[in-house]
Amino acid sequence: MSIGQKIYQLIEQFAVEPTFWKQFTNAFREVLVDQGAADDLAHKMASIAFDALRLHSGNDYHLGMVEVIAMHPEFEQTMYQDIAAASAMHKYMTFCMDLNHMQLAAGYAEH
Repeated sequence: MSIGQKIYQLIEQFAVEPTFWKQFTNAFREVLVDQGAADDLAHKMASIAFDALRLHSGNDYHLGMVEVIAMHPEFEQTMYQDIAAASAMHKYMTFCMDLNHMQLAAGYAEH
């Protein structure tokens, strides 16, 4: 499974059970560390992501995560301290965009 898919699945799990802080942050951290990110930065990113997603007002947590990646100053600053972490977030966003395009294409094919 690609890094983008792994992060996507974590966000999907969060959408179902947003109260499992320890599970989410541990899994998020592990995915980043497995990609070569420093453990302390990965943990910080996981905590920031959890807090931001918990406060996200919409139902689309993937959009919420994209907003965190693109616009959360502390997350962005932390992410750009580690090339592996930044690469993982880029791969997640690319996976989301590719999936969205496939879903749109499938929808158009049905009409």
